[in-house]
Amino acid sequence: MTTPRLYDPRSQRAVAAGMAEQYKAEAARTNAEAALALVAVQTAQAEAAERLAAERSARKRTERETDRAERRRRRAELVAWVSARWQLALWLPVIVAPGVLAWQAQSASGDAVFGAGLGWLLALFTETSAWHERI
Repeated sequence: MTTPRLYDPRSQRAVAAGMAEQYKAEAARTNAEAALALVAVQTAQAEAAERLAAERSARKRTERETDRAERRRRRAELVAWVSARWQLALWLPVIVAPGVLAWQAQSASGDAVFGAGLGWLLALFTETSAWHERI
């Protein structure tokens, strides 16, 4: 013989309410864990972005310092070159004035001898060939 099962709607509702509370608590715990994980991910992303920005800033600063040092070096080389050859600057009027005065005549002569185009460069060739060894 089997024992009859008694049906109690109140106890069924109480059990269902208890199970619902358990599910709600578990869902709330899962949501809290997910929120913590999201905050951890966002924090890690923010730290990574800050780290990248700091590295980029340091790299730019290093590049600027390197560029400044390179400009200083080139300027020092130029100053040294000019300092060693300042006497040549005294010859500049002697070189440039005849070159400017003779340019038109040499160009016309070159045009008559070598033709248009190449003939007009005769003045450039003659002036540079006359002074290239002095500089």
